[in-house]
Amino acid sequence: HGRTGTTLHTVHAFGLRLGAMADGSGDDARIVPARNAILIAAAVNHAAGVADEVWFGAHAGDDAAYPDCRSSWVAAMSDAMRSAYGVGVVAPLAGLTKAGVVALARELGISRDDTWSCYEPIGTTPCRTCACCIAAELAWSTGRQT
Repeated sequence: HGRTGTTLHTVHAFGLRLGAMADGSGDDARIVPARNAILIAAAVNHAAGVADEVWFGAHAGDDAAYPDCRSSWVAAMSDAMRSAYGVGVVAPLAGLTKAGVVALARELGISRDDTWSCYEPIGTTPCRTCACCIAAELAWSTGRQT
């Protein structure tokens, strides 16, 4: 990706039970059951034999709404993946709020354009209008937790 030299790998996951997320209604409109389990399994599949860890961007605040962002879940997933495939799972931002993630990014010289927070991408571009994009934009523009 961009200046980091990291290759972005796209994984298409078909057949997910999207529930209320499909039409954006209800309190759980952003919750896709087992989403991180599915994505992490795909990442571990790609990483097996090449890397010993898979990282994902759960941050403090995610754990309230998303069971698969809780430290106990990450530890259990990591144990299962490491014992079965030799690849651990790490959520290095789990102790930081969204504002803390933005502050760290700025310290590291990472700009808003170097980040991705989108549920409705347009091709390879964030939509900038979904709830996740709006929350990220607010955090970047004000430095506040959303």
